[in-house]
Amino acid sequence: MMLRRYLLLRLALPLLVASPAHAVTYCVEDATELQLVLDAVMSNGTDDVIRLEAGVYRSTSPDGFIAYDFNADSTELEISGGWTSGCSLRLPNARSTIDGEFERPGLAIGGTSDVGGRVFVRNLQFIRGLSTNGNRAGGLTINRGYDIVVESNVFSENTVRNESGAASGGLYALSEGSLAVRNNLFVRNDADQPSTAAAGAASLHCYGTGGASASFINNTVVDNTADLGAASDTGGVRAYGLVNCPWSVANNHLRGNAGIDFNLAIAGITLRNNNLGVTGGSEIPASSSGNIDLDPQFVSATNLRPKRSSPLVDAGLNTPTGGLPSASFDGGPRLVGGQVDIGAYELDVLFASGFDPSGFTDDAP
Repeated sequence: MMLRRYLLLRLALPLLVASPAHAVTYCVEDATELQLVLDAVMSNGTDDVIRLEAGVYRSTSPDGFIAYDFNADSTELEISGGWTSGCSLRLPNARSTIDGEFERPGLAIGGTSDVGGRVFVRNLQFIRGLSTNGNRAGGLTINRGYDIVVESNVFSENTVRNESGAASGGLYALSEGSLAVRNNLFVRNDADQPSTAAAGAASLHCYGTGGASASFINNTVVDNTADLGAASDTGGVRAYGLVNCPWSVANNHLRGNAGIDFNLAIAGITLRNNNLGVTGGSEIPASSSGNIDLDPQFVSATNLRPKRSSPLVDAGLNTPTGGLPSASFDGGPRLVGGQVDIGAYELDVLFASGFDPSGFTDDAP
């Protein structure tokens, strides 16, 4: 079994390298292996890389996939999807799917407040997750003690259902370092709970100090809901934390969600070049420029790429605080043309003639 080979490598590793922080790579091909690896990496004191072969992963646990007792200082955990068999190659537009089947959460990663490592989650799809814990998302939860990067993932049809808590349907992230959420799709997620701290798409918390920062850049957030959809509910994204952790929110499509599209629950947020619908919350932005509120002109209701005529094209900021993602959601160049596009997708130069090719139906979830 592939996992066994990697576990044997791990057992031999301290004999082969001088530093206990040397990264170990796991290749995972099914749900059983994924949970075994998550169990193994929680306390081994090394940096860990988990690669998921392309496919669908369904946990058999009511808690979903979980690694919620990290206790190692200053280690890194990277989880990525879309790898070929044997994890030798990752295709640019491929992802692995974590499917909660409307029965359980997707993935929860957590630790104590003094954990000093970093967590990266890239190129996964979190779909149909269901959480009944008000502090864990239906899709992905990363909670406490990390610098966090969440990039190029899909969050679709995830739900949190509870009477209290600060989680969201799609993503709940709480960092005591820096936080970066870039190039993700948030579509049709729901927070079915009356808490004003909940959000349909994402609930994001940055408690870092001493140079920590938070950034929400080039995401597409649409058709998410919360509670009963009242004007005071946050169907979109809620940003919270400490004023010592300044927020950069740039180049996002945050429009078309129930109630509030972006909830400013902390001072010090800058809004730059977003397609931004309804804002709310207890605070006002520290500064705001280049934002629009226009029909995005997506290819279709299920294909969230912009048409050539879309106001999202070449309307972003090339140098946002926190930096651009390394690639577009499709895996191509993030910057094509004079300015980056707003949202997760970057319109390909192949369509520069002014029309989309016949049969262009590569739908997003």
